[in-house]
Amino acid sequence: MSREIALVYTSRTVRPNQFEDLHDILQVARLKNAASAITGVLLFDGERYLQFLEGDPVRIYALFERIQQDGRHEDVRLLAIADITERHFGNWNMGVIYPEQREVNDLAAMKEILEAEPVSPENRSSHDQALALLHGFSGTRAA
Repeated sequence: MSREIALVYTSRTVRPNQFEDLHDILQVARLKNAASAITGVLLFDGERYLQFLEGDPVRIYALFERIQQDGRHEDVRLLAIADITERHFGNWNMGVIYPEQREVNDLAAMKEILEAEPVSPENRSSHDQALALLHGFSGTRAA
């Protein structure tokens, strides 16, 4: 089995509450991710993104570079990079989660992660926090 990584980042949309931008991002991402064997999930609260990407390191780094250059994002912050032995969102070329109906504790945890300062990319704690949060959300509402 070849090496795979997970990369977690946050960013802000330049146009808050513009779900049309999200639709456009998802439409392209799902096609390109399927072709590149990239899986993951995107959480969007109307203002900020939290994304967890999984796949080949070269492809993940190239995708993250494109995201950093994408004019629809600002304040892009890398939270974690970790080697993985299995995919957590392997069935999703790009799942999306809208958190508006979640419990207050989950939303507070999301806010803490989204507002966190950038850390060492190898920080396993940020990776694990984001993964736990996204698994919690994905169990109830993913598109």
